[in-house]
Amino acid sequence: MLTRISSRFLRSVKNEKGVLAIEYALLVAFIGLVVVAGITLVGTHLNTWYTNVATFIGTLASSS
Repeated sequence: MLTRISSRFLRSVKNEKGVLAIEYALLVAFIGLVVVAGITLVGTHLNTWYTNVATFIGTLASSS
């Protein structure tokens, strides 16, 4: 199984179209990684923001 995959990979590398396909696949994987990291970062900041808003509303409700 592994030798079959490695032989297909080597044939793809020798073929110029295969090299392009591998480059595009790596580019898509990198873009996906950046998107996931960005969404995680934004999600964390949104969670903090909503927590702060909820705390503020809670203090307003308890003080009145």
